Amino acid sequence: AEGSSVNGMKGLAWLYDHGVAVDQNKEKAFLWYQRAAEKEDTEALYEVGVRMLTGNGTSKNKQKAREVLVQAAGMGYKPALDQLDKL
Repeated sequence: AEGSSVNGMKGLAWLYDHGVAVDQNKEKAFLWYQRAAEKEDTEALYEVGVRMLTGNGTSKNKQKAREVLVQAAGMGYKPALDQLDKL
């Protein structure tokens, strides 16, 4: 999936997250969301931020989570705005 589309990256992340057609692997799910986030995809940024808050597939890092969520919110992604309101 190297060089694949952002939607392809998010699709792989979802498959790993839910264990569909592959063994469930939260760490691989996080890595694929992170790759999509590097392309400034708002949904992927949100997923990365929330996973950093909860430690889902990665270590907890509230400061970095906030930075990523602020980036997604600044691009108009409402779920990121809602999540920031909860912090």
